[in-house]
Amino acid sequence: MKTFLDSLVSPQTRRSYKRGLEKFLEYYDKDLKTFLKARDPSKIIERYYVWLRKKYAQNSCRALTNPIIQYVKYNGIQLNIRKSLGIYHTTLTTRDHMLQVDEARAVYNVGSLEEKVLVKAWLLGLRIGDACRLEWRQFDITPKENLVEILSRNFTLSELL
Repeated sequence: MKTFLDSLVSPQTRRSYKRGLEKFLEYYDKDLKTFLKARDPSKIIERYYVWLRKKYAQNSCRALTNPIIQYVKYNGIQLNIRKSLGIYHTTLTTRDHMLQVDEARAVYNVGSLEEKVLVKAWLLGLRIGDACRLEWRQFDITPKENLVEILSRNFTLSELL
C-alpha cells in the first residue's frame, strides 16, 4: 500500500486514498495482499460499495471506493464492476451552487480591488492561465460599470479586452 500511496503526486489525493484504503480494510478484515489474490476482486468491491451505501451519501461512497479501485488497477488487475450500481456516479449536493450574475454583482459592489478583478475574470469566463496573464492596466474600472455575463463561446483574450 505504501508504494501505491507514494506513487501519487498530490498530498491531498494521498491522504484521501489512505483513508479510503483504511476504510476498505475495516470492511474486508484481511490485508490487501490477500485481497489482490482473491478470485474476483470486482465482486468484493461491489459488496464494499453496497456496505458503504448503508452508512454514507453517494459522493462519500464514491470517494471511499475509488482508492481501492485505483489500487487494484495499479497492481495490474482488470476489474469488471457493474455500471448499474452507480459507483462512479457523482450527485450534486446542496453545497454545489452555480454562482449567479446577481450574486457576483453583489460581491463586486462590496469587494476590494482584488476581489473585483476575480469577479470580472470569472464573468469573462477566463481560465486561470488566462487570468494570470492579465495586467492591472487591462482593468480600467469605473464604479458605475455593470458586469456582463458571457455564455458559451470561446473568446480569445484580445477579444475580451
